[in-house]
Amino acid sequence: VELTLATPSEAVQAVQALVTRRVEAVYLPDDNTAYQAIDAIAGTLAKARIPLVVADPAYIDSGPLFAVGPGYGPSG
Repeated sequence: VELTLATPSEAVQAVQALVTRRVEAVYLPDDNTAYQAIDAIAGTLAKARIPLVVADPAYIDSGPLFAVGPGYGPSG
């Protein structure tokens, strides 16, 4: 399931739609709009007991289970 955010204020509504669809986990790719709402996204998913995985390890302290994504340093 893929959802798109136009603004960070749409994050909670989008995540609630994922919760309603009973997804097993959520992967958050590198996306500035989504990361501006990381606390709301992580909090909503935590309440629903749905794991969050992020691409950027800088956000691991916000509640995701783990971070996995491309290494941009080696690729230039």
